[in-house]
Amino acid sequence: MKRSWIYAALGFFIAALLTLLLFLGRVPVERYAAISADLIELRETNALLTRRVLETRLGLSWNYDGIVEASARLRELMQRFERHRTQVGNPAEVQEEDAPWTLAQLVQHKRSLVEDFKSKNAVLRFNLRYLPQAAQELVDAIERDPVLEWPLRRDLVAIVERTTKEALQLLAENGQVPPSLASHLEQLRTAADSVQSLLSADLDRFVALTTSVMKLKPEVDGLVMEIERVPLGERLGRLYRAFTTQRDMLILAIEHYRWMLYAAALALLAYLTVILVRLRMTSSRLQTALADMHFQKFAMDQHAIVVVLNPDGVITYANDKFCAGVGLPREALLGHSYHAFWPRDDTATFDQMWDTVRAGRVWHGEICHKRADGGLLWLNATCVPFVDASGSPPRYVAICTDISARKMAEEQLRYQARHDSLTGLLNRREFERRLGATLSDAQRRRVRHAMLYVDLDQFKLINDTCGHVAGDEVLRQLGAELGRATPTTDVVARLGGDEFGILLHDCQAIGALERARAIHKVIGEFRFVWEDQVFQLSASIGVAPITTNTPDLATVLA
Repeated sequence: MKRSWIYAALGFFIAALLTLLLFLGRVPVERYAAISADLIELRETNALLTRRVLETRLGLSWNYDGIVEASARLRELMQRFERHRTQVGNPAEVQEEDAPWTLAQLVQHKRSLVEDFKSKNAVLRFNLRYLPQAAQELVDAIERDPVLEWPLRRDLVAIVERTTKEALQLLAENGQVPPSLASHLEQLRTAADSVQSLLSADLDRFVALTTSVMKLKPEVDGLVMEIERVPLGERLGRLYRAFTTQRDMLILAIEHYRWMLYAAALALLAYLTVILVRLRMTSSRLQTALADMHFQKFAMDQHAIVVVLNPDGVITYANDKFCAGVGLPREALLGHSYHAFWPRDDTATFDQMWDTVRAGRVWHGEICHKRADGGLLWLNATCVPFVDASGSPPRYVAICTDISARKMAEEQLRYQARHDSLTGLLNRREFERRLGATLSDAQRRRVRHAMLYVDLDQFKLINDTCGHVAGDEVLRQLGAELGRATPTTDVVARLGGDEFGILLHDCQAIGALERARAIHKVIGEFRFVWEDQVFQLSASIGVAPITTNTPDLATVLA
């Protein structure tokens, strides 16, 4: 008896230890979840800050409130991330270049670049705003100057107007400052110095404003490019994947502790039952065992889907969770074959499960059932045979958990990994994978395929005229047009920006040229309407044959 109590105390100690480990494991998981949320918000804020800078540079925003808010939010999120990180440390997968102190330096570097952009862009816009006024004052001074002759006065006014026009055009143009602008300023100085005139003050003010615009324009454009090149988003992505992996490992460990706790609790319960059974009469032992069995059945019914089958595979019991899962009442299930609720294209899994349990072994795996509404019910199942004294199983019990939501999420992730989020077409990675398979098919079967490379010509005009929202919409509409114009046997994808790729299977060179002309016609007939403007597009289409002589993907994509 004393030994029994020792064993019971040991069981309680093991259960308490596992409970403590389970509780202690949940705390780091919550902290890792907070870190993952911080990294997601950091990536979104970083992208927002870059977008605000681009909008300000392109004149879509005339104040810096959005930039200031995004920059301050980025600093605040970085500080919060560092506080959370110090509670858990760095995952082992994080490389030295991904260390948080490097990330903090990147954030500070980007914020300092943004501050430089704000100050220089403000001065640039100020100069461009007052340049026309200075030009008009200089023109008025030229026309009032009694010393200047009429031909010289006319030439000076023309130079001032050309200089002002080219300086104002710099704001909307990308690239270097044209040399003609400096030449106009030099002509203006030379012409004014050739006569004794009173234009020096107005001329110096105009020249100073124009020179400042010439100097600040390349500096502002350079800062915008440098802000876009800061690899902050890439670093944040790698950190997010590393911390997510560590969190998943902790969750897996917690699951192990939980199952160990269940096992210890069941073992302890069984041992205590044995002690009680020894203290009772035979009738009392039978009543206790029956009560325990009913309790376990009730607990299992509350937690999992339970189905009991006879040796012929006919359903003899189904709990409420299974009835709700397939959408049928219990009366419609009992007495029917379990195989009738499986999809017709997955009979191999059913045969494997049936052969395993008939052999007296436990089967584990994922199974799929048809629902009454036509949908699918995915289960993670454990099928256990009950073997009698003769060694043959008179019945089988399937204990399952519903994993339909997880299966839907996995399918959604697979779709997002293969498709472009804007147009819904295949993305570049999936296109290159299929292109590689097509190249292998051409070399194996010695057939000819082709690839069309489509590059839109007027896309930048729409972007510059109507903004990025209109640019996204034209890509979305044109992607749908290309999808409708492409047969289902071929593949159309967005390769990036305004570039599309079309993969033509079993297509000779002449056929590829005809298809290219058809696609060019579709693009030419397409009209994009944005507000009160109508745009007509055209495209440059390249045809790349795919034959047995094509060496690799790089040759096709070159």
